[in-house]
Amino acid sequence: MSKKGDVTLMNVIVGLLVAIPVLIVLTYAGNSLLAVGFPRDSAKGFFDGLILKINNLEEDEPFEAIYFVDENHFLIAFSNNVNIIEEINRPIDKCGEKGVCFCLCGKIEDKNACYRSGSICEAKTLEKYQEINGFILDKNGNEDKNLQGLLIEGRNKFPLRIIKNGNKLSFEKVNKQ
Repeated sequence: MSKKGDVTLMNVIVGLLVAIPVLIVLTYAGNSLLAVGFPRDSAKGFFDGLILKINNLEEDEPFEAIYFVDENHFLIAFSNNVNIIEEINRPIDKCGEKGVCFCLCGKIEDKNACYRSGSICEAKTLEKYQEINGFILDKNGNEDKNLQGLLIEGRNKFPLRIIKNGNKLSFEKVNKQ
């Protein structure tokens, strides 16, 4: 006869039967979002996650995430008064003229795909921000820093740090050691 508080084999089995499905659900839910906050099913998922996170940034609290752009896309972001980055024009028809503008565009070979009307390109303007301090990261991983915008070409997956300071966004590629 067991005393109250004794652990029996039946208690252990019941506990495991309850815990295992819960752990499976939590693992699945955790894998559908990267531990750092972006959906990882597509370039568009990462783009939408980035915009959502930027809209909810706290002042001077860095946010780090693994960011991904596949070989069929590139991400470009323009500061308020910047109309061209690496020969790519700000798509005024999609971005407007005020605020920072983020664009997820197709094929790197067609860098002005964002600029043309009717192009397959997603653009989001965030008027509460005016300036971006970012970088260029090409498809080979070469980086050029201190740009008033952001350009990430395809086939890049890397740690990204974002910091909000007033109406300015700073983006940094985090070099993990």
